[in-house]
Order: sequence, then structure tokens, then C-alpha cells
Amino acid sequence: MVLAAGLLYGAIYLVPGVTGALQKTEIVHYGEIKVSQGMTYYIVRNEKVYLSERSGDINYYYEEGAQVRRGTRILEVTSHPGEAGERSFEDILERLGGSAVPSTSFNSENHGLVSYHIDGYEGFFNPEAIPSIKREDIPERITLENITRKRVVAGEPLYKICDHTKWYILGWV
Repeated sequence: MVLAAGLLYGAIYLVPGVTGALQKTEIVHYGEIKVSQGMTYYIVRNEKVYLSERSGDINYYYEEGAQVRRGTRILEVTSHPGEAGERSFEDILERLGGSAVPSTSFNSENHGLVSYHIDGYEGFFNPEAIPSIKREDIPERITLENITRKRVVAGEPLYKICDHTKWYILGWV
């Protein structure tokens, strides 16, 4: 009887708690912060951009802002040999430098929010770099680009995963 109660307790509380099987999924939407002073601030968080290692048609599994767990497959790329096409997003890829991660599995390496909007500064604005970021190194205008599309060429960005647990605000007074 005690053994059965212990097994039942483990099945109901311990297994889902360890595996995260019963965690609620949230969808986060971009908004804005209202500021009464005329100053510029930057939101800094851990963001990882994933690049496709093959060309093909894209099938998206998650919407913008969906919260996913580590190991979640975000999308699928169906290859078409011999149909590579011309690569786009060269300016973004140049700004990303070595901070983007090539992927063939299209699985998230971390928990976070799915985003299909990138600016190329995901490697520049990160929490570890905050102490070394200088105001003069930041471009005057940073624009997000929506990278959702039907086809991808190898080496192009597909999505990013944003850490939703810690966000920082960077600004100068």
C-alpha cells in the first residue's frame, strides 16, 4: 500500500516536475515602454540566431513570440538538390559575425521565445558585453527585418531564440 502510494506520488508530481511536461506555454507579444524623458535605451538579452545548413522549402511549426523548451523543433527545411539560389541577408550575416549557430536539426538549444525578426546585432547586444559597449559603437538606427519566407538558401538565418528570463536596459545619462 505504501509502495503504491509512493509510486503514484512519483508519477503525479515528480516526473512532470522534472521533465517539465505540465508547464504552461505562454505567447509573448512585442510592445513598447513609455518613457517620459527623451532618451534612447536598448533592450539587451541573450539571443541566438540559427542559420540553415541546407537550402529548401521552409515549414514553420511555431508562431512569432511562442515560448519553447530546449530541444523543440522550430521548423523543417525540405531540401531540393540543385536548387540553391542566391543568398540574401548578407548585411545581417556580416553584422552577426560568428555569433550565429548553423543548424540542420532546427531544434532550439535553449528555452526561450521564438522570433523571426532579426537585426544582426544579436551578438553585439548581449549581457556579457554590456560593460564594454560604448555609445559611439552603436549605430544611429537599428531596424528589425522579418525573415519569414517560403524558401531558404544554405547559410541564411531562419529564426532566433530569445532568453525570456533576464532582460536588461542599456542607456547613458
